[in-house]
Amino acid sequence: MKMKNRISIKVLMFATSLAMVLGGCASAPKIKPTPWTLSITKKTPASIEMDIIGVTESDQKYYEGMSWDDYWKADSQIRRDAPRLTRFLQKDKSWSVALKKDPKHPEYEDDSAKWADWSRRGVVELLLVARLPETGGLWKVPLPLDKNAWPKNQAIEVEVLDSRIVVLTPPARN
Repeated sequence: MKMKNRISIKVLMFATSLAMVLGGCASAPKIKPTPWTLSITKKTPASIEMDIIGVTESDQKYYEGMSWDDYWKADSQIRRDAPRLTRFLQKDKSWSVALKKDPKHPEYEDDSAKWADWSRRGVVELLLVARLPETGGLWKVPLPLDKNAWPKNQAIEVEVLDSRIVVLTPPARN
């Protein structure tokens, strides 16, 4: 009788755990990616190269655990394989990236073709990655692409310093 009770308790615990996991997955809100406009400005005379990587939900953990050395080392396979836009930043000049065509702002680079590729792949965030002169700084910053993540009709403003990437635009209040 004791053996039967132990098995019943284990089955009940397993079923409860499974229901919690499946219930949690089913109730998670679906991300609705939006092609935001970015304005990235370097505020240092140091030479800084920056990548914007389109990251899918399944890629998030991979990039989260990535080290500076693995990404920026010479001939890095991780960097070569990353779906990215790249630029050497100029001091006090914005790298303005429009992931959708914006006739009101012709100064923004039209990267809608890159957005179309990222969208097909199911990108849910952009990862800003900078080769900073200050080792150990905040060299990668994720930007969620959910349609409710940022204030509407506003570019996401970013500054790049010697030691970190700073997102100036506050997230939207939902």
